[in-house]
Amino acid sequence: MKNRGNFCLRTGMLLIAGAMLSLHVAHAASYTLSDGNSSLSIDTSSQAGLNNWTVDGQNQLNQQWFWFRVGSSGSEASIDTLTFQSANQTDPNALTTTYANSQFSLTIKYTLIGGSAGTGTANIAEQFAINNLTASTLNFNFFQYSDFAPGGSLNNTIQFGQDLQGHYNEALATTSTGSVSIDTGVASGANHSEAAAFPTTLTKLNNGTADDLSDTVDPGPGHITWALEWQKALAAMGLPNSSMTISDVVSITTQAVPDINGPWPLLLGLVGCIVARRIYRLRLA
Repeated sequence: MKNRGNFCLRTGMLLIAGAMLSLHVAHAASYTLSDGNSSLSIDTSSQAGLNNWTVDGQNQLNQQWFWFRVGSSGSEASIDTLTFQSANQTDPNALTTTYANSQFSLTIKYTLIGGSAGTGTANIAEQFAINNLTASTLNFNFFQYSDFAPGGSLNNTIQFGQDLQGHYNEALATTSTGSVSIDTGVASGANHSEAAAFPTTLTKLNNGTADDLSDTVDPGPGHITWALEWQKALAAMGLPNSSMTISDVVSITTQAVPDINGPWPLLLGLVGCIVARRIYRLRLA
């Protein structure tokens, strides 16, 4: 009987430990994705959000995170204020998270696609699915805020692109030297955009009042952040158009910068000699 009691006690303790471990995994706040020459840190429990995107040893990102608002009144709130339901890291480079409240659910899938070592290129694919959980129409606003540091520089310029319907489908951040560019291409264009000196837009999203993005651009150069806003009326749960999906791909490209101590001066000198010689011959003719 004593051995049986000890066995039951040990089994019970193992079950409790397993349950606690499962609980810890389910509620983990920070995740790291890795692939090729790149790694990405994601904090699911705070506005830090995506906070470190390292490509070939250089961090390219200060912060990217997401806000929402239901209706035209009230304030925006970051998605970490929702109930965190689950996280599933299916591969070293892929993470799916789900949040919800009584009105809607939000599922985000992140996929990191690194490049070969030394290329300075990498991609982040993001997919968002928002579903109305109520019996009435939900006027939904979704915001994507980005504070990138191309090449580790906060001295960048911003440009937006628009599709044929006038929706914003691209945001391009480039260093002042043009050596590193971070391009975000959006499959479903946003209704509004904004580029402004830090922390103008972040303050607007957290000021406790209802704000839409201004559709204005401070191109920089400087510490310029940008944001996109989608607006859609989601039909009641179970009806057509009761959900919305957004997808984008963030790509980093590093341009080769000529080395002034390398072969470029010699090559330029040779080209200059050839041009001068041809001009001289033309004059003789």
